[in-house]
Amino acid sequence: MSPRGFSSTSRAPSSVDYDAIKKNAYRDQDILIVNVNDTKLPWQEREILMAIGERLYGKPSAGKHHGREQQ
Repeated sequence: MSPRGFSSTSRAPSSVDYDAIKKNAYRDQDILIVNVNDTKLPWQEREILMAIGERLYGKPSAGKHHGREQQ
């Protein structure tokens, strides 16, 4: 017996559309998923995101500094 909502005749997707997941998360749940190294964003916006992340979650682990010089 298959779990409810799962059809054994359907196949799992072969790839994941992460941009679609991010878009839906933002539109449906006000959740913003952003890679702080995304080159589509200007460096000023990436710095703002990194500052927000550090304020909310603390500094990244040693050796992980999002591509910028560690201070």
